[in-house]
Amino acid sequence: MPRTFILPLLLALVLSACGGGTSGPGKELASAAAIQALSADDLRAQVPVRIRGTVTGAHGAWNIVFVQDGTGGVRVDNPSTFPGVGDYVELTGVAASAGASAVVIRPAFRILGHRGLPPAPLIAAAEVEDPRWRYRRVEVRGIVHAHTDERSGTLTFSMRSGGDDVVVHVANAVGIITKAMIDARVAFRGVADVIAGADGGAARRRLWVDGAGDVAIQGPAQRPSSLPLLNTAEARERGRGDLPKHRVRMRGSVSAA
Repeated sequence: MPRTFILPLLLALVLSACGGGTSGPGKELASAAAIQALSADDLRAQVPVRIRGTVTGAHGAWNIVFVQDGTGGVRVDNPSTFPGVGDYVELTGVAASAGASAVVIRPAFRILGHRGLPPAPLIAAAEVEDPRWRYRRVEVRGIVHAHTDERSGTLTFSMRSGGDDVVVHVANAVGIITKAMIDARVAFRGVADVIAGADGGAARRRLWVDGAGDVAIQGPAQRPSSLPLLNTAEARERGRGDLPKHRVRMRGSVSAA
């Protein structure tokens, strides 16, 4: 073989063995940050992932699991098995699009051990939709306005903090006294998530909480009899602009039901 062809041939073989020196869409991603950094085109190509991290949430009623490593967090959709919260796992699957963020689909978990949960930094309610906190474990505090009983023994709370609303899903709600929560100041530790509003509307902030151990009442609700008595005109005025943090007390006649 002529010597002029030897060097190009060797170079081509080396590049082929190394994948051309690029991280093409077929290469496995090894961190949560790398998954969240994928472009829309990459997500359409369904990039394989293999990361190791701690399970920060497992919500069977909604078929989702959250895993956090040292770079960030990911949401795992429709798992066939549910590891325990605090398990240290190897997660394999495929990255796919879920609105404004990436999630992992077709997942498989390999449990490597059990670790404590990562710290939950205190953030404002408005920061729940900040991409840097997406799918990470955080703490949010505010006034609980209402709750609803959900499927499989779970609870959903509506909380207001600093003029912003957050929906809080609690997976293992055994031991939570809902009556004591209404109008109380409560701290929740859970995984931050956000759903983009339909047709460009406001985003819906959510917090996924594992159980009663991540819920703490910091200030009890005021007794209804201690609240100032408002007439309808005053209540309408208070409802404009910033909504009141706490419930209000009114007296009048019911005209329709």
